[in-house]
Amino acid sequence: MTKRVGFPWPRFGIAALMVLIFYSAGAFVGFGFGLVKGVDAKLDKRIAAMRSQVYPCSYRVHDLWTQASSPGMGDLESQEEFVSELMNDVCRDRWEKNGGPCSVGVMPGAIVIFASSIDHEIVRAYIEGRRKQIAVVTREKWSNTETTASDS
Repeated sequence: MTKRVGFPWPRFGIAALMVLIFYSAGAFVGFGFGLVKGVDAKLDKRIAAMRSQVYPCSYRVHDLWTQASSPGMGDLESQEEFVSELMNDVCRDRWEKNGGPCSVGVMPGAIVIFASSIDHEIVRAYIEGRRKQIAVVTREKWSNTETTASDS
């Protein structure tokens, strides 16, 4: 008679199989946790590198302050006042006067900002917000002028 060779799994108990499953599940969870921490660390390094790379970009901002030829365009008196407002409202700790890497240069009708890509995005959003604010104020001023003229 030939002896039948059985499958080797019956030698292991259910408890041993459960321990094996828990160990493999723990390894997968640990790997996933380590992967997330590694990705977060790389992302933090990349953001830090983006914030440290400074390059110049010019912005046309002549419409954001009052000029003698077109009074009422903006509520600021001069380009220097706009620059000081910009430096006080946007990324205060990033400007050169506060120990940061960013700086501003003034040209007629424009400003040149040396900043990182993230800071440029914030400055762009600030300038667009100022333009929208001026457009709303101008629209309200014109609508009030039209209603006053029609009332007379």
